[in-house]
Amino acid sequence: TQAIAVETGFTLVLTPKPGPAAEHLVQVEVGFDAAGHVEVLRFFDRQGNRITITVSRAVYGQPIAPETFIYAAP
Repeated sequence: TQAIAVETGFTLVLTPKPGPAAEHLVQVEVGFDAAGHVEVLRFFDRQGNRITITVSRAVYGQPIAPETFIYAAP
């Protein structure tokens, strides 16, 4: 795990430990803005592919109704 600071925010670089995730992923980068909100997710796989997910509109600090989440015991 590594954090790379930039003037407008920072990027957290995650490298999976050996195991199932590491068999598919080389690393995951999470880009944050200066306020600490996620702006971008990048996934790098073992085949050289990169998947980028850009967060263009996120709502923070709003309550989420409990019925939004359903938990059933195994």
